[in-house]
Amino acid sequence: MTRSLSSISQLMYKAGIDLEAFYMFAIALGVSEDRAERFLEEEVKVVQQNPHLRYEDAVEKARKRVLELATRHST
Repeated sequence: MTRSLSSISQLMYKAGIDLEAFYMFAIALGVSEDRAERFLEEEVKVVQQNPHLRYEDAVEKARKRVLELATRHST
């Protein structure tokens, strides 16, 4: 069972970064909802494991990864 978007949003809030826009961006680029949810869970783990990571750096890395994800999974 996949997590609901609201539970993922809570995880993102606890991690200190809002990645919900990346979820919507991935969906808009043709990524499946399940894969987009897994992407968010992975990004939350990255933030939790790297508390020193600056917000801007985390957003830029997530942006690059969501574009790579869309490229791989939109075909």
